[in-house]
Amino acid sequence: MRASNRKSRHSLPALVLCALTLCTGCAAVIFGGAVAGGVVFSEGALETILDAPLDVSGYAVGQVMRQSEFAIISEKSDAGTGALVARDSAGKRLKIRLLALTPKATEIKIRVGSFGDEVRSRELLAAIEREIHGPRGSRNAPR
Repeated sequence: MRASNRKSRHSLPALVLCALTLCTGCAAVIFGGAVAGGVVFSEGALETILDAPLDVSGYAVGQVMRQSEFAIISEKSDAGTGALVARDSAGKRLKIRLLALTPKATEIKIRVGSFGDEVRSRELLAAIEREIHGPRGSRNAPR
C-alpha cells in the first residue's frame, strides 16, 4: 500500500504539468526563468516564447520589419507590452504583439492577414529569432 502511494505522489505533479501544458493554448511553460516550449499556430496567429527580454524582442521585430517588404503603420510599447501593425506590398495586414513574461522571456504573437498565414508567420518568427540571437547565438540588440 505504501509503495503505490509513493508512486502516485510522484506522478501527480507530472500529470498536472502535462494537463497545464495541453490546456493553455500555448505549449510553453516557464520555470524560474528557464523557458521550455514550442510554437503554436492557433486561430490564425503564431504564438511562442522568445528567450529574450521585451526590449531586445521589440528591437528585433522593428529591425526585421525595416528590412522586409512590410510598411510599418503603428508601433506601441510600454513597460510590459509592445505591438506593431504593418502592411505588405499586397496590402496584407500584419500584427505582432509582445508581452513580457519574465525579465528574460517575451511572448510573441504574429498574425499575417485576416485569417492568418502560417508560412509567412513562421518565416517572420525565424527572422526575428535570427535578429535576436545572431549567427553565433549572441544578442544583436543594443543594451
